[in-house]
Amino acid sequence: MNSANYFLTEDGVISRLDTYWDKLSNLTIKLDNTTKNLAKRLFYSLVASLFLIVIVFWLDLERSISLTVLSLFSLLAVTLAVAQLTTFLEFVDLKKRGMILHDELSRELEYGLDSHLEEEVSVEERIILSNFLLSCELPINPYLYLCLLALLPLMHGIFFGFYYLYL
Repeated sequence: MNSANYFLTEDGVISRLDTYWDKLSNLTIKLDNTTKNLAKRLFYSLVASLFLIVIVFWLDLERSISLTVLSLFSLLAVTLAVAQLTTFLEFVDLKKRGMILHDELSRELEYGLDSHLEEEVSVEERIILSNFLLSCELPINPYLYLCLLALLPLMHGIFFGFYYLYL
């Protein structure tokens, strides 16, 4: 780490001046945890929804029971979509906060190198910055993710309407 990030206290202890690197590291960990499960949960939700709809049609239950089951599945799909959307918005918020820290720390390193040519950027600092940028990427395109997320309750609504009107 930069020697500028530490100072000597009155009692002779070396203390950390700021914890922005730690904050960026923590945001990187939170973003990694969020992105790992985001696309996987959406895929599982879509597959489970299709599976449950096919089961309802395949069982050929009484009309009132089928409508009740389909309406409960539709409510579950809306709940899952809202939960996924909340997680996505949390990802976007973490990414914005992290980008501010990333930009400021990058500028600090850049200007620090211009004024003190003898200091080099430590490997730890470069790894923290690179890991943050890697964790900011979703496994799938965000627009595709949002379209698939909108498909989840829409699919249930279409099947519920089809069953209600035509069967």
